[in-house]
Amino acid sequence: RTPTTARVWSRAACRLRVGGVVVWFVAARAHVDRDPGACAGFSMPGFFSRLRERRLPASITSRFAHRGARPGPLGRSWSSSAFLVAVLTLADVPASSSYDFSGCCGSKLKHWFDFSDTSVYGTSAQSTISGFSDKLGNSASHTIRGNVEYVNDVQNGHGAMFVDRSTFGCLQFSTSGSWRNPEVMVAYRVVCQQSCGRGAGTVFGDVNNGYGVGTYGLDEDFLGVPRSSGSLMTSISAPYESWHVANVYFGEGETDGFLRVDGDESTQTFGIAGKYWTSSLTKPCLGGYPDHGPMTHYAENYIGEVLIFDSKLTDADRETVTACLMEKWGIGASSSSSSCPLTPPPPPPPPPPPPPPPPPPPPGACAASADSSKDGSDGTFYCINGGTVGGSAGSCECTCKTGYEGSSCQTVSACIASTNSSKDGSDGTLYCINKGTVSGTTGSCMCTGCKSGYGGASCDTAGACSASSDSSKDGSDGSVYCINGGTVGGTTTACTCDCNPGYEDASCQTASACTASSDSAKDGSDGLFYCINGGSAGGTTGTCTCTSCATRYGGKNCHIGPCDMEKSCFDFNVRNGMTTPASCAFLGDEDVTGCRN
Repeated sequence: RTPTTARVWSRAACRLRVGGVVVWFVAARAHVDRDPGACAGFSMPGFFSRLRERRLPASITSRFAHRGARPGPLGRSWSSSAFLVAVLTLADVPASSSYDFSGCCGSKLKHWFDFSDTSVYGTSAQSTISGFSDKLGNSASHTIRGNVEYVNDVQNGHGAMFVDRSTFGCLQFSTSGSWRNPEVMVAYRVVCQQSCGRGAGTVFGDVNNGYGVGTYGLDEDFLGVPRSSGSLMTSISAPYESWHVANVYFGEGETDGFLRVDGDESTQTFGIAGKYWTSSLTKPCLGGYPDHGPMTHYAENYIGEVLIFDSKLTDADRETVTACLMEKWGIGASSSSSSCPLTPPPPPPPPPPPPPPPPPPPPGACAASADSSKDGSDGTFYCINGGTVGGSAGSCECTCKTGYEGSSCQTVSACIASTNSSKDGSDGTLYCINKGTVSGTTGSCMCTGCKSGYGGASCDTAGACSASSDSSKDGSDGSVYCINGGTVGGTTTACTCDCNPGYEDASCQTASACTASSDSAKDGSDGLFYCINGGSAGGTTGTCTCTSCATRYGGKNCHIGPCDMEKSCFDFNVRNGMTTPASCAFLGDEDVTGCRN
């Protein structure tokens, strides 16, 4: 309202950025000109040029075009006494350029972690990471080991994960495959290692001890690749005061593997054959890794971006990815660096315009309306639930689609049963079989009261069979005639009855013929009967007999021999006052004499 007010506002709030929303406060040109110190560096042409750089539609930028002292489209005058505040919210405009690696390198790129993505990691100055994301969606079993932080605007306007020297941690995940010879690229910066007492640091490595790259066992300002035992296979200069792009290929033979930093390759190649305790990269950890539990292999470092390829890249693809990472993260080009051929993806196209309104009906033709007071006298007729209007003014009609009824299709119909399994009740027809009863109305149909042996939302699920002593039960309703201890299996209409020993036929209703056994415990309840000494088993399960014993044997199991029989006969005679074995003569003199002896 006054020049003083304008100066205060313009000085304090020319540009305020909160998260992904940019708010611009534009003071009237007269006040800016009057106080050159207000909004240092601000100019109207520069402001609108910035809008054009952000690819805003011309329809927006033209609304705020500078019109000198003439009235603007907001209804305010650009006069010396006016104070205009123009506020633009640019929530859908990215804060910085992005590079899309998802289409790079054929199908070799398997994992891509981009910590510059504020939609995932936010815009807080510094915070503890509670989750992390693979932009390709291929990783699993995400685990945050120890403490890992996120720091915003740490390099070239981008945020990065951060592992502090005193609260170590790493981000662990499982790969989508087991890769023996992967290639890895990391945009990173090591802050310190030896100088802060962390000489065994690792920027990237597998928790199974292998595929590591970092500062392990090195002097300050070097990066290397160690074996599982700790000894170095190769190293290269990488000053810790700067950000770098590390590129390592874990080749098999001694001349296959290599380590590059910012496009420059180490003079010493290496091979992983026989050097790692693990045979493939399966559980990487970003920022360090735990050694058998304790968190010891860490240095203070930032990681901005990690790309993991399942095999060796072509030279052309490697140069492309390296150049783009260096450009994105503001890393100075080396002697072998090339320029990035990738361009940031274009902004999404504006949403399509809304569809045009339907053409007006022909003169006199009826049109549908959701207004229940419309009776067709003016050519508009109350017709809902997808009904089709016909007729002409004064004689309109509403033809209902299946499942609705009434003069305006306002009434949902009662549900009816169908044998079509695709019918879900949305049109008043519901799949309901096996004597189920349909109830409810269109959109809320139910199938209940299934016949015995069936269940489910449509009575279409056959239940498990159960045993019955009713000989008429054939399994069609889930009950099957199965007796004498038979075990029932199967589902309705396909029941089975598995018999216990001694019974047979479909329902175990038939007792099996008895079979002789030398096991004295067999009493015939399972069709086996103790029957020895030449006896013949007879009868059926539960009523077994043992007859036709061999000569001089007897008893119900033919188990009583000659001596036993003579003694029984002699004892009987004695009990009855007889002193001679004459009545035992049927045993034969030889047998009697032998028994007495």
